[in-house]
Amino acid sequence: MRGPTVLILLCLGCWFGAIHGLSVDLDSALWPHVVSFFLVFFLGSLTMILGRSSAVIWLGAALCGFSAGTGLGASNGRGQSDQEVNAKAWIQFECIGASKRKFGGHEQQVVSPDGVRWLLVSKEPVQLGWSGLALCSVRSWPQFAEPWGFDAARFHQGKGIHRMVLADQVVQWPSQGYMSRLHRMLAEQTRRAKDSLGEGPGSGWLKGLVTGDKSAMSPAEKKAFSAIGLGHLTAVSGFHVGLVSAAFLFILNLVFGARVWNALLVIPGVWLYISACGAPPSAVRAGIMASALAIGHAAGRKTDGLTMLSLAGVILLARSPFVALDVGAQLSFLAAAGILWWHRGQRMLSAKNRRSKWRAMVAIPWVATAFTAPVAWPAFGRFPLAFLPSNLVASPLCFLFMLGSAIQCVLPEPWAQEFGPLLFQAASIFVSGVEWFAALCPPARLPMDLGMLRLSGWVLLSFTFLAVAMKSRFKIPLAGSVLACALLRWQAGMEMDPKQWELSSGDVVVTSGIKSAVFESEIRPDAAPLKWKTRSLLERVSSGPPDSATWIGPHLGWTSFAVQVRTEKDTTVWFTSPP
Repeated sequence: MRGPTVLILLCLGCWFGAIHGLSVDLDSALWPHVVSFFLVFFLGSLTMILGRSSAVIWLGAALCGFSAGTGLGASNGRGQSDQEVNAKAWIQFECIGASKRKFGGHEQQVVSPDGVRWLLVSKEPVQLGWSGLALCSVRSWPQFAEPWGFDAARFHQGKGIHRMVLADQVVQWPSQGYMSRLHRMLAEQTRRAKDSLGEGPGSGWLKGLVTGDKSAMSPAEKKAFSAIGLGHLTAVSGFHVGLVSAAFLFILNLVFGARVWNALLVIPGVWLYISACGAPPSAVRAGIMASALAIGHAAGRKTDGLTMLSLAGVILLARSPFVALDVGAQLSFLAAAGILWWHRGQRMLSAKNRRSKWRAMVAIPWVATAFTAPVAWPAFGRFPLAFLPSNLVASPLCFLFMLGSAIQCVLPEPWAQEFGPLLFQAASIFVSGVEWFAALCPPARLPMDLGMLRLSGWVLLSFTFLAVAMKSRFKIPLAGSVLACALLRWQAGMEMDPKQWELSSGDVVVTSGIKSAVFESEIRPDAAPLKWKTRSLLERVSSGPPDSATWIGPHLGWTSFAVQVRTEKDTTVWFTSPP
Protein backbone atom coordinates (compact mmCIF):
# COMPACT_ATOMS: atom_id res chain seq x y z
CA MET A 1 0.00 0.00 0.00
CA ARG A 2 3.03 2.31 -0.22
CA GLY A 3 2.15 3.70 -3.69
CA PRO A 4 -1.53 4.56 -3.00
CA THR A 5 -0.62 6.09 0.35
CA VAL A 6 1.96 8.32 -1.35
CA LEU A 7 -0.72 9.70 -3.67
CA ILE A 8 -3.12 10.24 -0.77
CA LEU A 9 -0.55 12.21 1.21
CA LEU A 10 0.47 14.12 -1.92
CA CYS A 11 -3.17 15.19 -2.37
CA LEU A 12 -3.50 16.21 1.28
CA GLY A 13 -0.30 18.22 1.07
CA CYS A 14 -1.51 19.94 -2.12
CA TRP A 15 -4.84 20.79 -0.49
CA PHE A 16 -3.39 22.41 2.62
CA GLY A 17 -0.64 24.00 0.54
CA ALA A 18 -3.20 25.62 -1.77
CA ILE A 19 -5.05 27.07 1.22
CA HIS A 20 -1.77 28.48 2.53
CA GLY A 21 -0.64 29.71 -0.88
CA LEU A 22 -3.81 31.69 -1.54
CA SER A 23 -3.02 33.77 1.55
CA VAL A 24 0.60 34.44 0.53
CA ASP A 25 1.39 37.88 -0.89
CA LEU A 26 4.10 37.35 -3.49
CA ASP A 27 4.28 41.03 -4.36
CA SER A 28 5.71 41.90 -0.95
CA ALA A 29 8.52 39.32 -1.00
CA LEU A 30 8.63 37.39 -4.26
CA TRP A 31 12.04 35.73 -4.26
CA PRO A 32 12.11 34.59 -0.60
CA HIS A 33 8.80 32.82 -1.14
CA VAL A 34 9.91 31.25 -4.43
CA VAL A 35 13.15 30.01 -2.87
CA SER A 36 11.25 28.53 0.10
CA PHE A 37 8.81 26.75 -2.25
CA PHE A 38 11.63 25.09 -4.21
CA LEU A 39 13.60 24.30 -1.05
CA VAL A 40 10.67 22.45 0.54
CA PHE A 41 9.97 20.63 -2.74
CA PHE A 42 13.65 19.64 -3.04
CA LEU A 43 13.73 18.32 0.53
CA GLY A 44 10.50 16.39 -0.02
CA SER A 45 11.77 14.85 -3.26
CA LEU A 46 15.07 13.92 -1.64
CA THR A 47 13.24 12.32 1.26
CA MET A 48 11.09 10.25 -1.09
CA ILE A 49 14.07 9.09 -3.16
CA LEU A 50 16.48 8.26 -0.32
CA GLY A 51 13.95 7.23 2.33
CA ARG A 52 13.95 3.57 3.28
CA SER A 53 10.94 3.39 5.58
CA SER A 54 7.38 4.01 4.53
CA ALA A 55 6.91 6.80 7.07
CA VAL A 56 9.85 8.78 5.65
CA ILE A 57 8.58 8.37 2.09
CA TRP A 58 5.10 9.47 3.12
CA LEU A 59 6.56 12.56 4.82
CA GLY A 60 8.39 13.42 1.62
CA ALA A 61 5.18 13.06 -0.39
CA ALA A 62 3.34 15.40 1.97
CA LEU A 63 6.15 17.98 1.74
CA CYS A 64 6.19 17.81 -2.07
CA GLY A 65 2.43 18.20 -2.20
CA PHE A 66 2.48 21.11 0.25
CA SER A 67 5.13 23.01 -1.70
CA ALA A 68 3.40 22.37 -5.03
CA GLY A 69 0.02 23.43 -3.65
CA THR A 70 1.51 26.55 -2.07
CA GLY A 71 3.10 27.52 -5.36
CA LEU A 72 -0.13 26.98 -7.28
CA GLY A 73 -2.17 28.95 -4.77
CA ALA A 74 0.29 31.84 -4.56
CA SER A 75 0.67 32.15 -8.34
CA ASN A 76 -3.09 32.07 -8.94
CA GLY A 77 -3.70 34.55 -6.14
CA ARG A 78 -1.70 37.09 -8.12
CA GLY A 79 -4.29 36.94 -10.92
CA GLN A 80 -6.75 39.11 -9.01
CA SER A 81 -7.73 42.36 -10.62
CA ASP A 82 -6.18 45.53 -9.25
CA GLN A 83 -8.85 47.76 -10.74
CA GLU A 84 -10.17 50.37 -8.30
CA VAL A 85 -13.60 49.95 -6.74
CA ASN A 86 -16.35 51.93 -8.56
CA ALA A 87 -14.04 52.57 -11.52
CA LYS A 88 -15.86 52.07 -14.83
CA ALA A 89 -14.35 50.24 -17.78
CA TRP A 90 -15.35 48.05 -20.71
CA ILE A 91 -14.78 44.36 -20.04
CA GLN A 92 -14.68 41.65 -22.67
CA PHE A 93 -16.08 38.36 -21.40
CA GLU A 94 -17.52 34.95 -22.13
CA CYS A 95 -20.38 33.67 -19.96
CA ILE A 96 -19.69 30.29 -18.33
CA GLY A 97 -22.48 30.26 -15.73
CA ALA A 98 -25.73 32.14 -15.13
CA SER A 99 -28.37 32.38 -12.41
CA LYS A 100 -31.15 34.69 -11.30
CA ARG A 101 -30.67 36.80 -8.17
CA LYS A 102 -33.02 36.43 -5.24
CA PHE A 103 -33.76 40.16 -5.06
CA GLY A 104 -33.97 40.86 -8.79
CA GLY A 105 -31.43 41.05 -11.57
CA HIS A 106 -29.12 38.37 -12.85
CA GLU A 107 -25.70 37.01 -11.89
CA GLN A 108 -23.33 35.54 -14.43
CA GLN A 109 -19.94 33.93 -14.03
CA VAL A 110 -17.82 35.33 -16.83
CA VAL A 111 -14.21 34.88 -17.82
CA SER A 112 -12.06 37.51 -19.49
CA PRO A 113 -9.58 36.72 -22.32
CA ASP A 114 -6.71 36.69 -19.79
CA GLY A 115 -8.45 33.98 -17.76
CA VAL A 116 -9.69 36.11 -14.84
CA ARG A 117 -13.17 35.22 -13.60
CA TRP A 118 -15.71 37.87 -12.62
CA LEU A 119 -19.20 37.89 -11.15
CA LEU A 120 -21.20 40.04 -13.56
CA VAL A 121 -24.42 41.53 -12.13
CA SER A 122 -26.83 42.91 -14.74
CA LYS A 123 -30.47 43.80 -15.16
CA GLU A 124 -30.85 41.69 -18.29
CA PRO A 125 -29.67 38.07 -18.47
CA VAL A 126 -26.52 37.08 -20.36
CA GLN A 127 -26.88 33.83 -22.26
CA LEU A 128 -24.69 30.90 -21.31
CA GLY A 129 -21.95 30.35 -23.88
CA TRP A 130 -22.23 33.89 -25.28
CA SER A 131 -19.44 36.47 -25.50
CA GLY A 132 -19.82 40.19 -25.08
CA LEU A 133 -18.70 43.57 -23.90
CA ALA A 134 -19.97 45.23 -20.73
CA LEU A 135 -19.51 48.71 -19.33
CA CYS A 136 -18.96 47.79 -15.68
CA SER A 137 -18.06 49.34 -12.39
CA VAL A 138 -16.10 47.21 -9.95
CA ARG A 139 -17.88 46.70 -6.64
CA SER A 140 -16.53 45.40 -3.36
CA TRP A 141 -18.00 42.25 -1.88
CA PRO A 142 -20.80 42.77 0.67
CA GLN A 143 -19.34 42.82 4.16
CA PHE A 144 -20.97 40.78 6.90
CA ALA A 145 -21.17 42.49 10.27
CA GLU A 146 -22.22 39.50 12.35
CA PRO A 147 -19.67 36.74 13.03
CA TRP A 148 -21.72 33.97 11.39
CA GLY A 149 -22.70 36.07 8.39
CA PHE A 150 -22.34 35.06 4.76
CA ASP A 151 -18.78 35.74 3.61
CA ALA A 152 -19.41 36.50 -0.05
CA ALA A 153 -15.73 37.13 -0.81
CA ARG A 154 -14.63 33.72 0.51
CA PHE A 155 -17.61 31.95 -1.08
CA HIS A 156 -16.84 33.26 -4.56
CA GLN A 157 -13.09 32.91 -4.08
CA GLY A 158 -13.68 29.19 -3.70
CA LYS A 159 -15.14 29.27 -7.21
CA GLY A 160 -12.17 31.19 -8.60
CA ILE A 161 -14.13 34.46 -8.95
CA HIS A 162 -11.95 37.45 -8.10
CA ARG A 163 -14.20 40.50 -8.29
CA MET A 164 -17.83 41.53 -8.66
CA VAL A 165 -18.81 44.04 -11.34
CA LEU A 166 -22.11 45.84 -11.94
CA ALA A 167 -22.95 46.19 -15.63
CA ASP A 168 -24.55 49.41 -16.93
CA GLN A 169 -24.54 48.31 -20.57
CA VAL A 170 -24.12 44.84 -22.05
CA VAL A 171 -23.60 43.84 -25.68
CA GLN A 172 -23.54 40.10 -26.30
CA TRP A 173 -23.31 37.70 -29.22
CA PRO A 174 -23.01 33.91 -29.64
CA SER A 175 -19.47 32.61 -29.28
CA GLN A 176 -18.14 30.50 -32.11
CA GLY A 177 -15.83 28.28 -30.08
CA TYR A 178 -16.48 24.57 -29.78
CA MET A 179 -16.90 24.65 -25.99
CA SER A 180 -19.22 27.67 -26.23
CA ARG A 181 -21.46 25.87 -28.70
CA LEU A 182 -21.44 22.83 -26.42
CA HIS A 183 -22.42 25.01 -23.44
CA ARG A 184 -25.31 26.51 -25.39
CA MET A 185 -26.53 23.09 -26.50
CA LEU A 186 -26.35 21.68 -22.97
CA ALA A 187 -28.08 24.76 -21.55
CA GLU A 188 -30.92 24.35 -24.03
CA GLN A 189 -31.33 20.64 -23.27
CA THR A 190 -31.23 21.34 -19.54
CA ARG A 191 -33.91 24.01 -19.92
CA ARG A 192 -36.13 21.57 -21.81
CA ALA A 193 -35.59 18.92 -19.15
CA LYS A 194 -36.57 21.38 -16.42
CA ASP A 195 -39.65 22.43 -18.36
CA SER A 196 -40.71 18.80 -18.68
CA LEU A 197 -40.60 18.49 -14.88
CA GLY A 198 -43.43 21.02 -14.54
CA GLU A 199 -44.04 23.94 -12.22
CA GLY A 200 -46.36 22.50 -9.56
CA PRO A 201 -45.70 21.42 -5.97
CA GLY A 202 -42.74 19.08 -5.71
CA SER A 203 -41.41 19.91 -9.17
CA GLY A 204 -38.87 22.39 -7.76
CA TRP A 205 -37.33 19.66 -5.64
CA LEU A 206 -37.25 17.29 -8.64
CA LYS A 207 -35.31 19.88 -10.64
CA GLY A 208 -32.88 20.27 -7.76
CA LEU A 209 -32.50 16.51 -7.43
CA VAL A 210 -31.76 15.96 -11.13
CA THR A 211 -29.72 19.07 -12.02
CA GLY A 212 -28.67 20.60 -8.69
CA ASP A 213 -30.61 23.80 -9.47
CA LYS A 214 -32.47 24.74 -6.27
CA SER A 215 -33.82 28.07 -7.56
CA ALA A 216 -37.32 26.63 -8.02
CA MET A 217 -37.49 25.37 -4.42
CA SER A 218 -39.15 27.56 -1.82
CA PRO A 219 -37.14 28.74 1.22
CA ALA A 220 -39.32 26.55 3.45
CA GLU A 221 -38.46 23.46 1.39
CA LYS A 222 -34.73 24.21 1.45
CA LYS A 223 -34.86 24.76 5.21
CA ALA A 224 -36.76 21.52 5.79
CA PHE A 225 -34.36 19.37 3.78
CA SER A 226 -31.35 20.93 5.51
CA ALA A 227 -32.92 20.53 8.96
CA ILE A 228 -33.02 16.73 8.71
CA GLY A 229 -29.73 16.25 6.87
CA LEU A 230 -31.03 15.84 3.31
CA GLY A 231 -29.53 18.97 1.80
CA HIS A 232 -26.97 16.86 -0.06
CA LEU A 233 -29.70 15.39 -2.27
CA THR A 234 -29.88 18.60 -4.29
CA ALA A 235 -26.09 18.92 -4.66
CA VAL A 236 -24.89 16.87 -7.64
CA SER A 237 -22.20 14.54 -6.34
CA GLY A 238 -21.25 10.88 -6.22
CA PHE A 239 -24.82 9.72 -5.51
CA HIS A 240 -26.12 11.32 -8.71
CA VAL A 241 -23.12 10.46 -10.89
CA GLY A 242 -23.24 6.87 -9.68
CA LEU A 243 -26.91 6.53 -10.64
CA VAL A 244 -26.31 8.09 -14.06
CA SER A 245 -23.30 5.82 -14.67
CA ALA A 246 -25.31 2.73 -13.72
CA ALA A 247 -28.18 3.81 -16.00
CA PHE A 248 -25.83 4.32 -18.98
CA LEU A 249 -24.11 0.99 -18.34
CA PHE A 250 -27.46 -0.81 -18.08
CA ILE A 251 -28.59 0.62 -21.42
CA LEU A 252 -25.28 -0.26 -23.11
CA ASN A 253 -25.45 -3.82 -21.80
CA LEU A 254 -28.96 -4.16 -23.21
CA VAL A 255 -27.90 -2.87 -26.62
CA PHE A 256 -24.44 -4.43 -27.06
CA GLY A 257 -24.49 -7.18 -24.48
CA ALA A 258 -22.11 -7.50 -21.54
CA ARG A 259 -18.95 -6.11 -23.11
CA VAL A 260 -15.88 -5.02 -21.20
CA TRP A 261 -15.53 -1.84 -23.25
CA ASN A 262 -19.07 -0.74 -22.36
CA ALA A 263 -17.58 0.91 -19.29
CA LEU A 264 -15.52 3.21 -21.50
CA LEU A 265 -18.64 4.32 -23.39
CA VAL A 266 -20.16 5.44 -20.10
CA ILE A 267 -17.50 8.15 -19.64
CA PRO A 268 -18.76 10.62 -22.31
CA GLY A 269 -22.34 10.35 -21.06
CA VAL A 270 -21.27 11.00 -17.47
CA TRP A 271 -19.33 14.12 -18.41
CA LEU A 272 -22.18 15.46 -20.53
CA TYR A 273 -24.45 15.13 -17.48
CA ILE A 274 -21.88 16.86 -15.25
CA SER A 275 -21.51 19.71 -17.75
CA ALA A 276 -25.28 20.10 -18.02
CA CYS A 277 -25.44 20.50 -14.22
CA GLY A 278 -22.87 23.30 -14.28
CA ALA A 279 -19.84 21.16 -13.36
CA PRO A 280 -19.71 21.87 -9.59
CA PRO A 281 -16.56 20.58 -7.85
CA SER A 282 -18.47 17.75 -6.14
CA ALA A 283 -19.74 16.48 -9.51
CA VAL A 284 -16.33 16.86 -11.19
CA ARG A 285 -14.76 14.91 -8.32
CA ALA A 286 -17.29 12.11 -8.80
CA GLY A 287 -16.81 12.22 -12.58
CA ILE A 288 -13.04 11.78 -12.31
CA MET A 289 -13.49 8.84 -9.96
CA ALA A 290 -16.14 7.26 -12.20
CA SER A 291 -13.86 7.67 -15.23
CA ALA A 292 -10.89 6.11 -13.41
CA LEU A 293 -13.11 3.24 -12.27
CA ALA A 294 -14.36 2.64 -15.84
CA ILE A 295 -10.84 2.68 -17.28
CA GLY A 296 -9.62 0.31 -14.59
CA HIS A 297 -12.56 -2.04 -15.22
CA ALA A 298 -11.91 -2.06 -18.98
CA ALA A 299 -8.22 -2.73 -18.38
CA GLY A 300 -8.95 -5.53 -15.93
CA ARG A 301 -7.21 -3.76 -13.05
CA LYS A 302 -8.38 -3.39 -9.48
CA THR A 303 -9.01 0.17 -8.33
CA ASP A 304 -8.66 1.69 -4.89
CA GLY A 305 -11.28 4.26 -3.87
CA LEU A 306 -9.01 6.50 -1.79
CA THR A 307 -6.41 6.52 -4.55
CA MET A 308 -9.01 7.63 -7.11
CA LEU A 309 -10.23 10.29 -4.68
CA SER A 310 -6.68 11.58 -4.27
CA LEU A 311 -6.25 11.65 -8.05
CA ALA A 312 -9.43 13.70 -8.35
CA GLY A 313 -8.18 16.10 -5.70
CA VAL A 314 -4.84 16.63 -7.43
CA ILE A 315 -6.53 17.25 -10.80
CA LEU A 316 -9.01 19.73 -9.35
CA LEU A 317 -6.31 21.63 -7.47
CA ALA A 318 -4.10 21.75 -10.56
CA ARG A 319 -7.03 23.14 -12.54
CA SER A 320 -8.00 25.71 -9.90
CA PRO A 321 -6.35 25.97 -6.47
CA PHE A 322 -9.31 28.06 -5.32
CA VAL A 323 -11.34 24.86 -5.00
CA ALA A 324 -9.48 24.26 -1.71
CA LEU A 325 -11.52 27.10 -0.19
CA ASP A 326 -14.87 25.96 -1.56
CA VAL A 327 -17.09 24.64 1.25
CA GLY A 328 -19.02 22.38 -1.13
CA ALA A 329 -15.80 20.78 -2.39
CA GLN A 330 -14.52 20.29 1.15
CA LEU A 331 -17.75 18.60 2.22
CA SER A 332 -17.76 16.40 -0.89
CA PHE A 333 -14.18 15.20 -0.44
CA LEU A 334 -14.55 14.62 3.29
CA ALA A 335 -17.79 12.65 2.90
CA ALA A 336 -16.31 10.53 0.10
CA ALA A 337 -13.12 9.95 2.12
CA GLY A 338 -15.13 8.77 5.11
CA ILE A 339 -17.24 6.35 3.07
CA LEU A 340 -14.24 4.97 1.20
CA TRP A 341 -12.25 4.59 4.43
CA TRP A 342 -15.14 2.65 5.93
CA HIS A 343 -15.27 0.36 2.88
CA ARG A 344 -11.53 -0.23 3.11
CA GLY A 345 -12.01 -1.23 6.75
CA GLN A 346 -14.72 -3.65 5.72
CA ARG A 347 -12.39 -5.36 3.25
CA MET A 348 -9.91 -5.97 6.07
CA LEU A 349 -12.54 -7.86 8.06
CA SER A 350 -13.21 -11.53 7.55
CA ALA A 351 -16.40 -12.53 5.78
CA LYS A 352 -17.82 -13.79 9.08
CA ASN A 353 -17.32 -10.43 10.85
CA ARG A 354 -18.52 -8.19 8.07
CA ARG A 355 -21.57 -6.14 8.76
CA SER A 356 -24.88 -6.86 7.16
CA LYS A 357 -26.37 -4.57 4.51
CA TRP A 358 -28.70 -3.02 7.07
CA ARG A 359 -25.79 -2.11 9.33
CA ALA A 360 -23.95 -0.70 6.32
CA MET A 361 -26.92 1.54 5.54
CA VAL A 362 -26.64 2.94 9.06
CA ALA A 363 -22.85 3.17 9.11
CA ILE A 364 -22.43 5.07 5.82
CA PRO A 365 -24.53 8.16 6.78
CA TRP A 366 -22.88 8.20 10.19
CA VAL A 367 -19.35 8.07 8.76
CA ALA A 368 -20.14 10.76 6.16
CA THR A 369 -21.61 13.01 8.86
CA ALA A 370 -18.66 12.49 11.21
CA PHE A 371 -16.05 13.20 8.52
CA THR A 372 -17.78 16.40 7.38
CA ALA A 373 -18.27 17.76 10.92
CA PRO A 374 -15.14 20.01 10.97
CA VAL A 375 -16.49 21.92 7.96
CA ALA A 376 -20.26 21.56 8.26
CA TRP A 377 -20.62 22.60 11.90
CA PRO A 378 -18.84 25.98 11.61
CA ALA A 379 -20.50 26.65 8.24
CA PHE A 380 -24.11 25.92 9.18
CA GLY A 381 -24.16 26.27 12.96
CA ARG A 382 -26.60 23.43 13.57
CA PHE A 383 -26.70 19.65 13.62
CA PRO A 384 -29.54 17.60 12.08
CA LEU A 385 -30.55 15.17 14.79
CA ALA A 386 -32.70 13.11 12.42
CA PHE A 387 -30.06 12.55 9.73
CA LEU A 388 -29.93 8.76 10.20
CA PRO A 389 -33.61 7.86 9.72
CA SER A 390 -33.98 10.55 7.06
CA ASN A 391 -31.18 9.14 4.90
CA LEU A 392 -32.30 5.55 5.43
CA VAL A 393 -35.73 6.37 4.02
CA ALA A 394 -34.84 9.01 1.45
CA SER A 395 -31.92 7.31 -0.34
CA PRO A 396 -33.93 4.49 -1.99
CA LEU A 397 -36.82 6.84 -2.72
CA CYS A 398 -34.49 9.31 -4.43
CA PHE A 399 -33.34 6.55 -6.77
CA LEU A 400 -36.95 6.05 -7.83
CA PHE A 401 -37.49 9.79 -8.25
CA MET A 402 -34.33 10.09 -10.37
CA LEU A 403 -35.53 7.22 -12.54
CA GLY A 404 -39.01 8.71 -12.82
CA SER A 405 -37.60 12.14 -13.74
CA ALA A 406 -35.43 10.61 -16.47
CA ILE A 407 -38.45 8.76 -17.88
CA GLN A 408 -40.50 11.97 -17.79
CA CYS A 409 -37.81 13.83 -19.76
CA VAL A 410 -37.62 11.26 -22.60
CA LEU A 411 -41.28 10.27 -22.91
CA PRO A 412 -43.26 11.54 -25.91
CA GLU A 413 -45.58 14.44 -25.15
CA PRO A 414 -48.87 12.44 -24.91
CA TRP A 415 -47.34 9.88 -22.56
CA ALA A 416 -45.54 12.54 -20.54
CA GLN A 417 -48.85 14.28 -19.89
CA GLU A 418 -50.16 11.06 -18.37
CA PHE A 419 -47.07 10.11 -16.39
CA GLY A 420 -46.08 13.61 -15.22
CA PRO A 421 -48.97 14.28 -12.81
CA LEU A 422 -48.32 10.98 -11.03
CA LEU A 423 -44.63 11.83 -10.63
CA PHE A 424 -45.35 15.37 -9.44
CA GLN A 425 -47.94 14.15 -6.95
CA ALA A 426 -45.51 11.62 -5.51
CA ALA A 427 -42.81 14.30 -5.25
CA SER A 428 -45.24 16.68 -3.56
CA ILE A 429 -46.14 14.01 -0.98
CA PHE A 430 -42.43 13.36 -0.35
CA VAL A 431 -41.65 17.06 0.13
CA SER A 432 -44.65 17.44 2.48
CA GLY A 433 -43.38 14.48 4.48
CA VAL A 434 -39.92 16.07 4.74
CA GLU A 435 -41.43 19.36 5.98
CA TRP A 436 -43.54 17.50 8.55
CA PHE A 437 -40.57 15.48 9.80
CA ALA A 438 -38.39 18.62 9.96
CA ALA A 439 -41.00 20.32 12.14
CA LEU A 440 -41.19 17.20 14.33
CA CYS A 441 -37.39 16.85 14.70
CA PRO A 442 -35.79 20.30 14.50
CA PRO A 443 -31.99 20.50 14.31
CA ALA A 444 -29.85 21.22 17.34
CA ARG A 445 -28.41 24.73 17.44
CA LEU A 446 -24.66 24.66 18.02
CA PRO A 447 -22.56 27.19 19.98
CA MET A 448 -21.28 30.27 18.20
CA ASP A 449 -17.54 29.84 18.69
CA LEU A 450 -16.15 28.66 15.35
CA GLY A 451 -12.89 27.43 16.89
CA MET A 452 -14.70 25.15 19.31
CA LEU A 453 -16.95 23.88 16.51
CA ARG A 454 -13.92 22.95 14.42
CA LEU A 455 -12.21 21.31 17.39
CA SER A 456 -15.29 19.24 18.23
CA GLY A 457 -15.67 18.24 14.60
CA TRP A 458 -12.06 17.12 14.35
CA VAL A 459 -12.46 15.11 17.55
CA LEU A 460 -15.45 13.28 16.08
CA LEU A 461 -13.64 12.72 12.77
CA SER A 462 -10.50 11.40 14.48
CA PHE A 463 -12.35 8.94 16.68
CA THR A 464 -14.38 7.69 13.72
CA PHE A 465 -11.17 7.23 11.71
CA LEU A 466 -9.62 5.27 14.56
CA ALA A 467 -12.76 3.18 14.98
CA VAL A 468 -12.49 1.94 11.40
CA ALA A 469 -8.73 1.39 11.65
CA MET A 470 -9.03 -0.51 14.94
CA LYS A 471 -12.16 -2.42 13.87
CA SER A 472 -14.19 -1.02 16.73
CA ARG A 473 -17.94 -0.93 16.15
CA PHE A 474 -19.29 0.93 19.16
CA LYS A 475 -16.79 1.84 21.88
CA ILE A 476 -14.50 4.26 20.02
CA PRO A 477 -17.30 5.98 18.02
CA LEU A 478 -19.31 6.35 21.22
CA ALA A 479 -16.30 7.82 23.04
CA GLY A 480 -15.73 10.32 20.22
CA SER A 481 -19.39 11.34 20.19
CA VAL A 482 -19.46 11.84 23.96
CA LEU A 483 -16.26 13.89 23.92
CA ALA A 484 -17.48 16.10 21.04
CA CYS A 485 -20.81 16.66 22.80
CA ALA A 486 -19.03 17.48 26.05
CA LEU A 487 -16.89 20.11 24.30
CA LEU A 488 -19.95 21.67 22.68
CA ARG A 489 -21.88 21.65 25.94
CA TRP A 490 -18.97 23.25 27.78
CA GLN A 491 -18.77 26.00 25.17
CA ALA A 492 -22.53 26.56 25.35
CA GLY A 493 -22.22 26.99 29.10
CA MET A 494 -19.53 29.61 28.59
CA GLU A 495 -21.90 31.67 26.46
CA MET A 496 -23.84 32.91 29.49
CA ASP A 497 -26.79 35.25 29.50
CA PRO A 498 -25.66 38.86 29.28
CA LYS A 499 -25.95 41.63 31.85
CA GLN A 500 -26.41 45.31 31.09
CA TRP A 501 -24.77 48.21 32.94
CA GLU A 502 -25.58 51.87 32.41
CA LEU A 503 -22.66 54.27 32.97
CA SER A 504 -22.89 57.83 34.27
CA SER A 505 -22.08 59.08 30.77
CA GLY A 506 -25.21 57.44 29.45
CA ASP A 507 -23.33 54.70 27.63
CA VAL A 508 -24.47 51.11 27.98
CA VAL A 509 -22.14 48.18 28.63
CA VAL A 510 -23.28 44.65 27.88
CA THR A 511 -21.24 41.80 29.39
CA SER A 512 -21.40 38.05 28.81
CA GLY A 513 -18.85 35.79 30.42
CA ILE A 514 -15.50 37.51 29.97
CA LYS A 515 -16.62 39.48 26.89
CA SER A 516 -18.14 42.94 26.87
CA ALA A 517 -19.37 45.54 24.39
CA VAL A 518 -19.87 49.27 24.97
CA PHE A 519 -22.64 51.16 23.18
CA GLU A 520 -22.36 54.89 23.00
CA SER A 521 -25.36 57.02 23.89
CA GLU A 522 -25.11 59.10 20.72
CA ILE A 523 -27.85 57.21 18.94
CA ARG A 524 -30.47 59.77 18.13
CA PRO A 525 -33.84 59.40 19.89
CA ASP A 526 -35.62 59.58 16.56
CA ALA A 527 -33.46 56.89 14.96
CA ALA A 528 -35.20 54.01 13.28
CA PRO A 529 -36.27 51.26 15.70
CA LEU A 530 -34.37 48.02 15.82
CA LYS A 531 -35.06 45.62 12.97
CA TRP A 532 -34.47 42.11 14.14
CA LYS A 533 -32.68 39.68 11.83
CA THR A 534 -31.42 36.16 12.27
CA ARG A 535 -28.77 34.96 9.91
CA SER A 536 -26.68 31.93 9.13
CA LEU A 537 -24.52 30.74 6.28
CA LEU A 538 -27.28 28.46 5.08
CA GLU A 539 -30.16 30.91 5.05
CA ARG A 540 -30.73 34.65 5.29
CA VAL A 541 -34.21 35.26 6.66
CA SER A 542 -35.85 38.03 8.63
CA SER A 543 -38.10 37.19 11.53
CA GLY A 544 -39.34 38.50 14.84
CA PRO A 545 -37.11 38.38 17.90
CA PRO A 546 -37.20 35.26 20.06
CA ASP A 547 -38.98 35.31 23.40
CA SER A 548 -35.67 35.43 25.26
CA ALA A 549 -34.74 38.84 23.84
CA THR A 550 -33.74 41.52 26.35
CA TRP A 551 -34.46 45.01 25.11
CA ILE A 552 -32.42 48.11 25.97
CA GLY A 553 -34.63 50.85 24.61
CA PRO A 554 -35.94 50.75 21.03
CA HIS A 555 -32.49 50.52 19.48
CA LEU A 556 -30.68 47.79 21.40
CA GLY A 557 -31.54 44.14 21.91
CA TRP A 558 -29.73 41.10 23.20
CA THR A 559 -30.37 37.38 23.06
CA SER A 560 -28.14 34.39 23.61
CA PHE A 561 -27.26 34.81 19.95
CA ALA A 562 -26.26 38.45 19.42
CA VAL A 563 -26.87 42.07 20.20
CA GLN A 564 -27.74 44.45 17.42
CA VAL A 565 -27.50 48.26 17.23
CA ARG A 566 -29.23 50.56 14.79
CA THR A 567 -27.00 53.60 14.27
CA GLU A 568 -27.98 57.02 13.00
CA LYS A 569 -26.61 56.16 9.55
CA ASP A 570 -29.21 53.39 9.34
CA THR A 571 -26.59 50.66 9.51
CA THR A 572 -26.64 47.61 11.72
CA VAL A 573 -23.74 46.66 13.97
CA TRP A 574 -23.67 43.17 15.47
CA PHE A 575 -21.96 42.12 18.66
CA THR A 576 -21.77 38.64 20.06
CA SER A 577 -19.95 36.72 22.74
CA PRO A 578 -17.50 35.29 21.96
CA PRO A 579 -16.78 37.10 18.67
